[in-house]
Amino acid sequence: MRHICLISFSPLKNDGRVLRQIHYLRARYQLTVIGYGELDAALTESIDYHPINRHVGLLDKILTSILLIIARFIPALYDYRFWRRPHYQQAREIVESRTFDAFYANEWAAVPIAVMGAKRNNAPVVYDAHEYSPLEREDHLGWRFFYGPMITYMLKRYAPHISRSITVCQPIADRYKSEFGLDPILVLNAPHRVEVADHDVDPNRVNLIHHGSAQSDRKIELIIDALAHADSRFYLYLMLVNRQPGYIEFLKNRAAQVAPNRVTFVDPVLPHQIVQTIAQYDFGVPLMYPSNYNLRMALPNKFFEYLNAGLGVLVGQSPAMIDIVKKYHCGVIAPSFDPRDLGATLNALTPDDIRRYRTAARKASETLNADTQIEQIGAIFQSLLPLNEDRS
Repeated sequence: MRHICLISFSPLKNDGRVLRQIHYLRARYQLTVIGYGELDAALTESIDYHPINRHVGLLDKILTSILLIIARFIPALYDYRFWRRPHYQQAREIVESRTFDAFYANEWAAVPIAVMGAKRNNAPVVYDAHEYSPLEREDHLGWRFFYGPMITYMLKRYAPHISRSITVCQPIADRYKSEFGLDPILVLNAPHRVEVADHDVDPNRVNLIHHGSAQSDRKIELIIDALAHADSRFYLYLMLVNRQPGYIEFLKNRAAQVAPNRVTFVDPVLPHQIVQTIAQYDFGVPLMYPSNYNLRMALPNKFFEYLNAGLGVLVGQSPAMIDIVKKYHCGVIAPSFDPRDLGATLNALTPDDIRRYRTAARKASETLNADTQIEQIGAIFQSLLPLNEDRS
């Protein structure tokens, strides 16, 4: 059986996209996975999993900052900085200790290690960029000065060794092609299709749901503020993963001030539980304030999870989401991210509108789901790996 090494420097148990890759590939290939954090025991029984220690000491952080400053003038130091990082060294040692037929690199940081391993094994590299890494946090000055140039350098250096590439939406694919010469196919961040029970909408109480990471650059407070401009029939539920200390507390205080007794914070669930959990609500709110390029072009997990759960959606001026809402008629589009516009867009919804959008969402999910999307990844590896060859 051919052997694939999948690398993702993310907390895997909360990374729905990578978990879907793992579940798909483990059934078809011998699979080694390198990443952060714990995985479900039933999953680790069928793969060779190597959790990486991501702790970085204060001295290392200081030295890294110095190197990143100097590397602006001596770019070769970006390579030195990368390979001296302890967690990347751990991953390299694992890759060097085994033989692989192919590498699957998730996001930019996995690419140098995958390329290094691919050269040793004469193996192909598949790069899943997810989003556009060079502008990931462009709204933060320090990140833009230190990390943006480094990521651009590393991708330009290693892109020629990438066999196939993947991303989440067409504008990002076009940018990777113009900037790095890659030609990514699209694999949407859609979950596996789940059958969920439908329910009618109470005209006097419409329950909105927003879930995902609690990050201030997403400006989740705008959804809370929108409630202050919306009819009293609308209630908001927030199911947030705490990624930024203090931000959820800020949101709770904001809710108490502008929409008392109309905002409820609920505990987050694991990725595979999301669709069933959010299906109890009436309408999804996948708003992503465009603080940076990736948020502007966002087509996130949550958008497709709402559709799979049978929820119509309220979106802002996010081009990729707008395209799908228009194509499948599964929601409403606010003219801006101003809370007054968001509130007015909600107020225009009638109970029949909500029912119609919910029906359209279910129909859209028949196409926009992981079961259709993941086959594109399978097709890539089938084309790259000879049918009757392996290195084990």
